[in-house]
Amino acid sequence: MSGATYFLAREASRERQEQRNLKYLSARSFLIRQMLEYSRGLAGELRAASWQERLFFLDLDGVLDREFLRFPQTTPSGLEALDLLKSSGFSVVLNTGRSVEDVWHYSRAYNLPGGAAEFGSAFVDTVRVSRHHYAGIGRPKNCGNALK
Repeated sequence: MSGATYFLAREASRERQEQRNLKYLSARSFLIRQMLEYSRGLAGELRAASWQERLFFLDLDGVLDREFLRFPQTTPSGLEALDLLKSSGFSVVLNTGRSVEDVWHYSRAYNLPGGAAEFGSAFVDTVRVSRHHYAGIGRPKNCGNALK
């Protein structure tokens, strides 16, 4: 990943920079999703996602995830914390600047009910709304529908 950022910063043409940046972001997303699947396997049996009266809002970057390998991944202590919160009767709600797609993947991987994405401009509910509903939506005008 460091090689990609090194060459990206030294690219001459703007168009070529954008192409390389898209490749970099695509590779980073792939690694994050692969590590999500791996971490999900380490977590063992997870309780089903559901909404509880008690909510615990949790950020991803720097809180649940760490960048030990130059891309975000959840630590074993993060997985233990999720299990402890859920077993204590909390709905763990993600609260992040990441995309709707990222919140969807994290919620599905760790059986979380959903969360706020894109700095609060979108809401994901994996308990009541199917994934196809999130293709290009999730903006504030549609959030009321997700909460019904």
